[in-house]
Amino acid sequence: MPAKRKLVQSLSTAAASLTGGAAPAVQTLRRSVRIKPSPPLVTAAPAAATAADATEPDIKSESKSAAKAKSPKRKAVSDGAASATTGAGSGGGGGGGGGGGVAVNVAPPILNWSEVGNGASAAAPASSYSCTGSLHGFKATSKPVIAFVETVQKKLSAAYNPAMSKRMSGYMRNHHPFIGLQQPQRLAITKPILKSDVAQFKTQEQVFEATKALWALPEREYHLTALELLGENKQLLTADALPHVEEIIKNKSWWDSIDWIASNVVGPLVQRFPGELTPHMDRWIGDPYLWIRRSAILYQLKYKSQTDRPRLFSYIDKTKHESDFFIRKAIGWVLREYSKTEPKVVRKYIDQNSKLLSPLSIKEGGKYC
Repeated sequence: MPAKRKLVQSLSTAAASLTGGAAPAVQTLRRSVRIKPSPPLVTAAPAAATAADATEPDIKSESKSAAKAKSPKRKAVSDGAASATTGAGSGGGGGGGGGGGVAVNVAPPILNWSEVGNGASAAAPASSYSCTGSLHGFKATSKPVIAFVETVQKKLSAAYNPAMSKRMSGYMRNHHPFIGLQQPQRLAITKPILKSDVAQFKTQEQVFEATKALWALPEREYHLTALELLGENKQLLTADALPHVEEIIKNKSWWDSIDWIASNVVGPLVQRFPGELTPHMDRWIGDPYLWIRRSAILYQLKYKSQTDRPRLFSYIDKTKHESDFFIRKAIGWVLREYSKTEPKVVRKYIDQNSKLLSPLSIKEGGKYC
């Protein structure tokens, strides 16, 4: 660089002694040897799929922290179907994800009902998946329920999306395999079925038989369809439905199903049959199973002005010492919703318990008060 500058300076000096006609040529030479700085090296990071891309609009994410939270201690679930369906590693009870596989690029086979009743996956051999709880191997016996479940399985399985299946299963920490249908695609398939003659059940026994039969299938879309079925038939449910609901809560549990059941099934049931079912909520809040306690905290989530305030605060008092993320989040969530109706009451409770509530519960609960 110094040598080139010296050359330019020498040429400039010579140009001064020349006639004006020679100067433009010198200027051209000056421009030809001028060194421009190189542009900075920019390395573009490859676009990565966000977790939100794999979620469904009808399932609210607990927060970014939820993806890091440890699942409750429980017997590990052999999740071989997740590998076969999505190419993701098996998750197990701790909620961890693991190694990669090769996504299957063909639609899963439609199984015979005898295979489905034995807990087989629509995307993997029966032996590659096992579920925990009393619904393992559940098999429907009534013809209307069998026809309904087979229709749902046939329609959903035909829409298998291997790429989305892998992403959705990974986002849910491989607790469940997925067919790979986000909410709009899934509802476009299931809503017409739920409105058709094949889903017109007459008793709550049929509703729960169909719900459990769908729950016995591995892929999460079947479980979400079972929740839709419960929602469509709430008018058929009586106080006797609660044991069935509790059984579903305790099978294949994760926040996406628990939160919907607590606020959309348990809540309305307790409102309709308070004398019979409220004592069960008092039992639930002391249950050793985390998801039952969370359900007890959240069942009044949509009660607004009808919230049983003393009971709500007493449930929080009984669980605010817990360190589990999902309990702390539930406390914050129910306080936040109730604060939309009673902001001063909630603010007073938070202030009085600021040393006992977790920072997460305080942050979530105090958003609107």
